[in-house]
Parts: sequence; structure tokens; C-alpha cells
Amino acid sequence: MEQTHIFNQERSMPLGALCAEAGVYCPSAWASVSVEGITADSRRVRAGWLFGAIQGLHRNGADYVREAVARGASA
Repeated sequence: MEQTHIFNQERSMPLGALCAEAGVYCPSAWASVSVEGITADSRRVRAGWLFGAIQGLHRNGADYVREAVARGASA
């Protein structure tokens, strides 16, 4: 199954606003971090994207956080 991702070169969203829209907590120190896209696939991360480290049936996304950060994940 292909991972869903969002990318809009013309618009980014502060992590705080994104979290508010999703109804989840965002530490105030991270609220101003700019997010330009979202993916749960570390191979598709681009600079400024949020990487969602999701626990799957066969793999744990947390195992790929370092890779996502190396590719430029901002959150």
C-alpha cells in the first residue's frame, strides 16, 4: 500500500496550527516549526516535512526517525 503524503510548494503550515486542526497536543517550543508536507514513509520525506512514525503490523515507524531527519524532516 502506497503511503499518502501532502506537498504544496506555495503553502506551509505551522506545526501548532496543524496540531490544533488535528486536535492533538503540540509543545509550545515546536508550535512555530513550519510544515510543508506530511508522510509516514521515511523514503519520501523532503526538507520541511513532518514524518509520522506509525506502528505498523510488520514495522515500527519509530525505527525510521533517524532516516527521516537525515532527509530533512522538520517534525
